[in-house]
Amino acid sequence: MILAPVWERLGIRKALRKIQAQHAIKFPLERLVFGMVLNRIVDPMSKMACNEWLRDTAFFPEWEKKWDVSHFYRALDLLEMHWSEIEQALYEELWKRTSPELRAAWLTDTSSMYFEARMDDVERAEIAAEWAAFDAGIGKEPLHPRPQVVNDPPMRMQGHNKDGHPGDPQVVVASVCLANGLVLRHRVYPGNTNDQTIAKDLITTLPAPPDVAQIWVSDGGMASGPRLRELDEMGWYRLTADPPRSNEFVMAEIISRSGRYIQHPTKPQFSFRIVDIPAAQSPSGKDERFLVVRNSRDRDRQLKQVEKHLGRIKEALAKREPDGTHSKAVCKLVSHPSLKRYVEPSERVAGRYVLSNDAVRREQLLAGTRVYRTTVHDRDPVEMFDSYQLLQAVEANHKEMKGPLRLRPRYHRAGHRIRAHVMIVILAVNCVRVLEAETGRLISDLRRLFTALKATEVGQGGKRQWMRTELTDDHRNVLAKLDLSVPPQTWAMWSDATSKGAMVC
Repeated sequence: MILAPVWERLGIRKALRKIQAQHAIKFPLERLVFGMVLNRIVDPMSKMACNEWLRDTAFFPEWEKKWDVSHFYRALDLLEMHWSEIEQALYEELWKRTSPELRAAWLTDTSSMYFEARMDDVERAEIAAEWAAFDAGIGKEPLHPRPQVVNDPPMRMQGHNKDGHPGDPQVVVASVCLANGLVLRHRVYPGNTNDQTIAKDLITTLPAPPDVAQIWVSDGGMASGPRLRELDEMGWYRLTADPPRSNEFVMAEIISRSGRYIQHPTKPQFSFRIVDIPAAQSPSGKDERFLVVRNSRDRDRQLKQVEKHLGRIKEALAKREPDGTHSKAVCKLVSHPSLKRYVEPSERVAGRYVLSNDAVRREQLLAGTRVYRTTVHDRDPVEMFDSYQLLQAVEANHKEMKGPLRLRPRYHRAGHRIRAHVMIVILAVNCVRVLEAETGRLISDLRRLFTALKATEVGQGGKRQWMRTELTDDHRNVLAKLDLSVPPQTWAMWSDATSKGAMVC
């Protein structure tokens, strides 16, 4: 009932029907894609199960008996083939719906989507090559089963997994969002692509909009020295995290510098200190503002952890073998991922380790501390900090995509089908964000509210008509916020989403 008007307002319906007119196809492309997005939002299923769900469960009078899973896969193929056109149409509508203040920050982050499979695409290609040789009479019969799909270039690859499935092949999904959670752009990369490579591709393929003072916001994993220079050259302002532990300049010139911290006015656990670095001294060659942020809660907890670590380290260093060499406890210490940073080889006694006072001081300075850097100089520290926290909108999208929208796990094998599945989810999450913004309700509330509303086909006097259950005040309030008329109690024929007052999915 409430999705179709949003679908049309975002220009998706028009874009898909325009594409449909370009092809000699005998199925309604736009309705099939809409049905898959509807299913993704309400009750995510496979493409075959989606067809059955539209037939048996959803109110979807356009469903036709001739539809089968092949039509859904063909719709996915056309969606992927014409995505650049659809994405541009969607971008223009999303841009128009967003205030100038929210347009300023482009929030960029990545997530992974795993596949429940044993082999990645490189391994599959190797086995496929062995089968080709075997078919030509060369070599022995390879392992079964024979790969049915070999992606070239490889797509499903093992990499840094963010789903808790480190051994499974995956792809990486990069999203560029606005502060209101709307996804302006997305890209799908092979699963072994690192964030730096993704950032470089996004920077060069997503030109900054010319009509606003655009700010690129991303975490430290996507913003190294070369990426920062590329952003500067492309005309972006930037706001990024800068992990101090791996940056000698930040440790020496920013963290170690003394200065007064200012408390956040509404989040008292946070305090800030600004360090302005002129272009002549900045690693990027541009005037930069660094923001040192302390979280008092994290700082207290981490300082206590440092003291515990020091206790374990001193106890281990005090132990000696009978021959005077260091003990097994010290061997464990110097190989420990967290504790080894506190010790260093002794300069006086070969083979021994001692506590590093510099390392202890560094850990105490870093406790509860984060550093951000920006080329925007006219914002106070609170505004800078709050701007970076907008990345939570991207993280919220990824949680929505992986949770209720069931982005993963995926069983598609061909690269273009994998990309098309992500496109369906991107369309769904944008519709979700618009519905939430316009109604002031979470999608979980809307899902619960409107799945309770039923439409039944009944016969009377030889005529067939639809009859709905009663609307509650909550239903009426949501319809009013979406500027929709209350649908009739009964209706005799289907009217599409453009008809006022129509009962729509």
